[in-house]
Amino acid sequence: MDRDGDLDRRDYGLHRAHVREVGGLVFVCLAAADPVPFEPAAQDLAPLLAPQGFERAKVAAVRDYEVRANWKLVWENNRECWHCHANHPQYVKANYDNAPIDDPALRREIEAQARATSERLEADGLLIDYREAGLVRFPSQDCWWSINRTPLVPGWVTESMDGRPVAPLMGR
Repeated sequence: MDRDGDLDRRDYGLHRAHVREVGGLVFVCLAAADPVPFEPAAQDLAPLLAPQGFERAKVAAVRDYEVRANWKLVWENNRECWHCHANHPQYVKANYDNAPIDDPALRREIEAQARATSERLEADGLLIDYREAGLVRFPSQDCWWSINRTPLVPGWVTESMDGRPVAPLMGR
């Protein structure tokens, strides 16, 4: 802190950010200039997010982890899920995200589960536009977001350790 009062605090303030809320999620763009128009994404996202009930969400717990890696490595590891088989056996049991889709019998099971999941969700009024199992690939280079309601394996209704619900569902 400047003891003589020579510090102009306007020169050291927080950077302004462009912020929007859609469906209970907060989107932040740190671009100094005008960001890419958000309204087209907001219009697409709103009906897809509405059933989740995020606007009613509450923080149940907070955990901080010290990781000996930079943020990009942590993020890529989380999104790629190369570590899932070794570290999250319950997760890979619940879904087909890392399934060997070259197995014809398994491929038929995945397709059947995807159809059943789509039919059930569409009967509840939920839009399904991604019909493959596995980690989502973005629809195009021009789209920076994706949403996926992935099918679970037979007998599982959640991605918990045993496939059973752990709490009441948040959305509809």
